[in-house]
Amino acid sequence: MSDYQQPVPPQPPYNQPSAPQPQYAQPYPVAPQQQTNPMALTSFICALVSPASWLLSLIPLLGAILSVLAPLSAVLAVIFGHIALSQIKKRGEGGRGLALAGVIIGYVLILFSIVIFIVLAFVAAALLAGFSTM
Repeated sequence: MSDYQQPVPPQPPYNQPSAPQPQYAQPYPVAPQQQTNPMALTSFICALVSPASWLLSLIPLLGAILSVLAPLSAVLAVIFGHIALSQIKKRGEGGRGLALAGVIIGYVLILFSIVIFIVLAFVAAALLAGFSTM
């Protein structure tokens, strides 16, 4: 093997500035977050409250109150959802998916409420007709 060594650069004298430090790349700028429309979130929450109210309306004491709250929250979900969709379109905010989910779930639950009401009306009519023949 050879005794060849690479030359070592001389050290700068004390108090003399050394070579400039390398500049690191600046971090990428963060994209601004779109703010979620509050009405869209309200619509989605109202849409989730309605099925919970239907389930909890089976509890005897709470049933009367919650059976009224369930269709009401579905209607509010549709109203808030449509308001949110128009605001999102005008302002360019986020939350379109939440608003659409609130509107769709609200319409489905309104339809469900109407079917339940019709079934209960037929049951009540049948019971009243059965009691009047006795």
